[in-house]
Amino acid sequence: MLEYLLHRLHSPPKAMIMFLLLFSYELHHQLGLMDISRHVSVITVDPGVVESNIMREVPPCLCSLAFKVLRRLCLLQSPEVGISSILDSALAPPETSGVYFFWWKGPDCQLFYAFL
Repeated sequence: MLEYLLHRLHSPPKAMIMFLLLFSYELHHQLGLMDISRHVSVITVDPGVVESNIMREVPPCLCSLAFKVLRRLCLLQSPEVGISSILDSALAPPETSGVYFFWWKGPDCQLFYAFL
């Protein structure tokens, strides 16, 4: 199955996200086998593309162009919207574990499979 998943990945960012999710799910599974699972929650959060100054080292003309393109594609969101998935995960009930909070859907493990 892993080979099938690797063939479906076409870019390093997709591979990075997939392996982060696999690691999170495996950590959730391993903690579930131990007695400490009720004390630890494993949650993966993706805030999406947020307009911030993270690209401050990039030349301003490239940064401006990137933001314009992302805005035109409706992929760029404000920090207020981007923080919602992080807040949802932080305020989730303690028994919430092994879920994936995506910036526009909330907690959903099935998004991992839809992403591939």
